[in-house]
Amino acid sequence: MVRLGLIGFPLVHSFSPPYFEQKIESSGLGGKVEYRPYPLRETEDLKKWLKLRGLKGVNVTIPHKRKAAAEMDELDNWAKAAGSANTLCELSDGRWKGYNTDAPGFLLTLHNELNKFDKALVLGTGGAATAVMAALKSRGKAVNAVSSSGRGDFGYEKLQEIDFSGFGLIVNCTPLGTFPATREAPDIPYDRLKPGQILYDLVYNPSETLFLKRGKERGCKTKNGYEMLINQAEHSWHIWHTAFIQPQSTGKK
Repeated sequence: MVRLGLIGFPLVHSFSPPYFEQKIESSGLGGKVEYRPYPLRETEDLKKWLKLRGLKGVNVTIPHKRKAAAEMDELDNWAKAAGSANTLCELSDGRWKGYNTDAPGFLLTLHNELNKFDKALVLGTGGAATAVMAALKSRGKAVNAVSSSGRGDFGYEKLQEIDFSGFGLIVNCTPLGTFPATREAPDIPYDRLKPGQILYDLVYNPSETLFLKRGKERGCKTKNGYEMLINQAEHSWHIWHTAFIQPQSTGKK
């Protein structure tokens, strides 16, 4: 049995378990592969925790993406650039490798818009935000991060003083607006948004957050995080399938 899972907290409304359960069944791997959620607030030794549960691969969500990257034996280039990992895979020699599938998954959703802006504003500085920033910088975009924690380029209050309309893309990488707290939204000057700006929310539940609704009211193009979510999940599945699901299903070692 190949054991896969999702770690993070909270996981009550997570997309991944039902998605991968359906993926396993449709691939004819029921009984050979399982995917389970593991609500996890904190862990002292992530690799040890994974080994004790017999896990071969996991997805990582809030709040462990940075910690996961720091504890892996090896990282792919995206995880190195972002300083965060959202997909982990045990290698054949027992070491663990961290991947960031958020960054390429995000870029795929913007292939038609990348030439329409030069500057981007990223709201938040967590693991998802660092992946988005790494992705945008890889395409030569100027990126500023906003945070209330002091880790960004500036705080939200600074947005009142800068040329806010100069950011062609604004990405919400915070959980604000996620169901059930649907009346929450990042504290940005929505009245200064201009038609033509792109508002992108990594939140996918609800499909239209208050952040996106306010942007649409100002004539902005809006996009939620569902397509990115699918992209990163498919990338994760490819990593695991290549590493140990396909060899097992064909009888190879």
